[in-house]
Amino acid sequence: IQQQRQQLPTDLAASPFQIATTLSNKQKSRRTVLKGMAVTFIAGTTVWATWQQKPHLLADYATAIGERRTVTLADGSTLILNTDTAVNVRFTDTERRLLLRQGEILIQTARDPLVQGKRQFIVETPQGELQALGTRFTVRQENARTDVAVLESAVEIRPAKNGRTRILQAGDQASFD
Repeated sequence: IQQQRQQLPTDLAASPFQIATTLSNKQKSRRTVLKGMAVTFIAGTTVWATWQQKPHLLADYATAIGERRTVTLADGSTLILNTDTAVNVRFTDTERRLLLRQGEILIQTARDPLVQGKRQFIVETPQGELQALGTRFTVRQENARTDVAVLESAVEIRPAKNGRTRILQAGDQASFD
């Protein structure tokens, strides 16, 4: 019998113990694959949920839906964040820059204490930049559009695409994309 079994192909010549071990390994392999799929699904869902909240998670200042917040910046300027807003603040030796990621802000600029007012105050959105010319104004980032309303003094608008600047005076408002 042993001689006849040695002449069979190795798959068929396997002992019952080897066959049982192989089946058990296949079941373990199947379980491993299913566990891997479950982990991938959970990780993917977590990454997606985090991605949806990204502007708020990565922002220096943020408000939830229904929340409003007032922030005094390092230069003394006041920033009021409307509901569901996210903004980053980047002050350097040459400029004071806000990156409006989403939502709406009201800005009351202050004289720059560091460089005797020589650093520009800029609000950046995906559609362009707004430079405060000693002023109080609102900026709203909505979908693929930026809305600006000047309450005091003036603001210079610099759209990212066409590069033509425009100065808005107190009482003026504009939208650009």
